[in-house]
Amino acid sequence: MTSLLHAGWLLAWSLVRTLLRRILLPNRDGLVEFTRHYANDRLMPLTISERDLIPRLSACIGCGRCDWYQTQHTVASRSAYRGMMAFVLSASRSMPDFDVAADAMANLSEEQLSTLRQRCPVDIPFSELAGFVRSKAQLMLSP
Repeated sequence: MTSLLHAGWLLAWSLVRTLLRRILLPNRDGLVEFTRHYANDRLMPLTISERDLIPRLSACIGCGRCDWYQTQHTVASRSAYRGMMAFVLSASRSMPDFDVAADAMANLSEEQLSTLRQRCPVDIPFSELAGFVRSKAQLMLSP
């Protein structure tokens, strides 16, 4: 019973604090605050469409079919390009390295990305992923 009262008091206090902050500090911008807090971690805010893309990328089962179809590209890069499977898995799970990811896929055409999507058993949207990564990489480069 005591813990239930304590939890209720904490929730009530949190509500009062939140309401007072909104009244006393009405011009706080959440996006600016997010950017300020997470700039050193290289995390960037996502748009609604970008946020909706992440679960679709997380469907990757790591089967390696996309890598199998790109063997020549991997060999030509002298293993600097690790393949699309690693790219998809890292892009859907690790947000801060968009600039590195954009470099890894710089030589892939829209046609190649479209072909990969057709061969993917879980229909990963490679072209959308490429656009997402390129746009975030550009934002990282801008001051």
